[in-house]
Amino acid sequence: MLATAKYIIDNYSQGNLSPLKPYQVVSLLDILRFYAEGFLEISRRLAAIPQASHDILWLLETLKQMHLPMSTISAERMAEEMGKGEHIDNKRVLELSNELYGRLHDELSISFIFMVPPDKMKFLDHENPIWGRDVISKFPDLVADMVEAVICFGFGRSTACVFHLMRIMELGVQKLGDLLEVSSTDEKVWQAIIEKTRHNIERKYPNRKQTERIKYENILAHLETIKIAWRNPTMHPKNTYTEEEAEGIINAVKIFMGDLVKLV
Repeated sequence: MLATAKYIIDNYSQGNLSPLKPYQVVSLLDILRFYAEGFLEISRRLAAIPQASHDILWLLETLKQMHLPMSTISAERMAEEMGKGEHIDNKRVLELSNELYGRLHDELSISFIFMVPPDKMKFLDHENPIWGRDVISKFPDLVADMVEAVICFGFGRSTACVFHLMRIMELGVQKLGDLLEVSSTDEKVWQAIIEKTRHNIERKYPNRKQTERIKYENILAHLETIKIAWRNPTMHPKNTYTEEEAEGIINAVKIFMGDLVKLV
């Protein structure tokens, strides 16, 4: 369905759609002429090209991915008849195509999607997660919150996004505390966390030029950035966060976790 939303926005940017607001709930019937145009055209053309069994198989798979069960049943019936190896006349193909078209129209008219702006699609790309595969593999307990954080951000739920980022940071700070032998890693006040971390870095690595000290000081700088972006003296989220604030925290947490994974 995300691909469907992207298709709407791409067409809108090219002037092919009427103006739509971000996060607007859009009936799939509204996009029938656009997203569905390709496979509906294939359905029509099957009447003239009965041997194009690969087209109906593609259409069948597309319907399954869109979770349209009744249309899928019609497509399966068409695929079965066309796959028998016997000649099927154009009249029968047209009947099957019209049936499928009607099923599609009815199912799409009662289905809904949410629009996701193109600039947010990168946050929802599970093939190339923004957190990085190293972070995901090293912190499996955080995967659920990492996924939920970016989904919330993609769908305009900025405060919910920050809530999940807070859960990520809680474990991240605990891991950092373990590495530096910082006690009271359950501390919820940002400045107290930062001061304890700085103290133990200086104690453990007295030479400012030590490679390890530089690495830890870099990660400490990211904690400072997160504290500023958080706009709350404690690790609890404030009542609400804007989209800009949430994106800033996502980026800061992403950098923090990316540096932390190199140390664990």
